[in-house]
Amino acid sequence: RGPPKRSGHRNRRQGAGTHRVPPSIQMPGAPAVREQQSIRMKTIAILWTFLVKETSTGMKTFKPIEQDKSQQGTQENQPLYLTPLIEACRLDEAKSLSRVGSLGDVEDVPSYAGFLTVQPDMGSNMFFWFFPAKESPECAPVILWLAGGPGSSGMFGIFTEHGPFVLNDTGIPKLRESTWTTNFSVLYVDNPVGTGFSFTGKDQGYARNQTDVSRDMLEALQQFFTLFHELARNEFYVTGESFGGKYVPAVAYAIHTAVQPRVRINLKGIAIGNGLVDLESMLDYADYLYQIGLADCSEAAIFRQWCDKAKYYIKHERYSDAANVYDSIILCDFNTTCYLQQITGFDNHFNYLYAKLPLELYYFVEFVQTPVVRDAIHVGNLSFYEGSLVVASHLFEDVAKSVKPCLTALMETYKVLIYNGQLDVIVPYPLTDNMISTISWSGAKTFGSAPRKIWLSSNGQDVAGYVKQTENFLQVFVRSAGHFVPHDQPEVALDMITRFIRGNSFARDCLPNSTIPDVK
Repeated sequence: RGPPKRSGHRNRRQGAGTHRVPPSIQMPGAPAVREQQSIRMKTIAILWTFLVKETSTGMKTFKPIEQDKSQQGTQENQPLYLTPLIEACRLDEAKSLSRVGSLGDVEDVPSYAGFLTVQPDMGSNMFFWFFPAKESPECAPVILWLAGGPGSSGMFGIFTEHGPFVLNDTGIPKLRESTWTTNFSVLYVDNPVGTGFSFTGKDQGYARNQTDVSRDMLEALQQFFTLFHELARNEFYVTGESFGGKYVPAVAYAIHTAVQPRVRINLKGIAIGNGLVDLESMLDYADYLYQIGLADCSEAAIFRQWCDKAKYYIKHERYSDAANVYDSIILCDFNTTCYLQQITGFDNHFNYLYAKLPLELYYFVEFVQTPVVRDAIHVGNLSFYEGSLVVASHLFEDVAKSVKPCLTALMETYKVLIYNGQLDVIVPYPLTDNMISTISWSGAKTFGSAPRKIWLSSNGQDVAGYVKQTENFLQVFVRSAGHFVPHDQPEVALDMITRFIRGNSFARDCLPNSTIPDVK
């Protein structure tokens, strides 16, 4: 799953090292257990409904910031709602108003930001920040980047992974050396509503499933390509990571199946990084954790028991129960502790080399709420929510549901890249590999027999990773990277996405196929 849930609740670790089994984890089938879990889920739903009613959008920030005068935008700068201008065909005016201002002591990068109204009756508005390519923007492919969570802002990609800016520990921005925005136009969206600066006015406006997510995202894209109509014919790629493994296929499939859209989007492919796609086929944590030394035999046996239980629930369409088990063993979003934390002492499941999350991942949270940035990106005094638990709670059941049918359909028509970082715990390579093996598509047999090759970095000396590919499908393993591949290996990630989009083969930088030893 993806996820980053970056809020302080990850530090509420109880009984680390005691191997305490959370009370919600019991063997499947017992009526008392079903009743207890049903009550538990109803309680969560009631709690979040109350929170939604008691606050403007019902969300909590990753790092709450009191919005005193020093942290507010100027009074005359209100949120920029572009939809009325787009509908009135005042496109030049809308584009001019959405131009992003100075971010302070850093070279200006041409970009555009504002809000697109996706459900007027719900008061649902999605925030975007768009960076035209530095080189040949008129013909450069357009990339949509979707962060995970659910509830993680697109700002994470801009400031932490592959956007044009990077922040130091004092919150001062500088230009990033390896950015995707040099040769590609990149659209970052706070998705779904309730994430980042995106918001909704009613509880019904929150997405409950991927149909809701893709509906809102498709409407936002229709408006975006109306505003930037000169880019509508450019190649378009839907990309993302983590829980974005569900968003990406769902959104791309919505584009693929759209009936008489106002704007025809030139979809060419999708890319998914360390993405949750199909929980049922991605639950075999026991062997993986044992093999990397984060669990011993007895602990692995407990993981296996719990994962089997989650699979049982999924097969019987008890998705909330399956999601609760998943949360209890590894996520720890709604439970006060999870088994992985108990046996490892780790608060970080995005890279097993580090027990704690690097602070640099989240410098952006305060930066985007400063007056200078607020005014520059036209968000006024709207609250910013990173790692929204309200968004996550509305999509809680959806965690256990699959988007594999969408992915399967897309693999028949478009280019597809699925990649994993070597050091991830939450969505590791072996679990993704297992998921891929369960996809029934026309190229499955050819891909299954294709050799995996060694991929060398751009200097021709270092091993960047391993690549397995057929004509339109690539599976890539990235060395020395965790859950956030573009952050951990920026140059390698840029090389990977460039080869994928441009259709450049990895083969010329791959070592020849291995020869099977003749054992006698």
